[in-house]
Amino acid sequence: MRVVYSPIRRRDLEMIGQACRKFRKDRGITLYEVAKNVCTSMENVSMFESGKNDCATIYNWYLQMGMPVVKTYESREDYNPFDYCINEKNLEDFNNE
Repeated sequence: MRVVYSPIRRRDLEMIGQACRKFRKDRGITLYEVAKNVCTSMENVSMFESGKNDCATIYNWYLQMGMPVVKTYESREDYNPFDYCINEKNLEDFNNE
């Protein structure tokens, strides 16, 4: 069976991956550390952060580390990766939703 991803799905994966990469880098966490904790390869984590795979295990690790759930948008123009900068204001907004 061949799985075909729609353009919207691919865009969502890219948005989630970019937000996860920013979250990881802001905390000084390396790809190696993520890979070790998730029991996968650094290449797999990198592909996830690039939107090239949709590993729920990796995303779940980011959520467990305190990252807010990533919202996706209808169009790429509406998306700004800095929407997911984790700071006190964004965290407060997220908790009030």
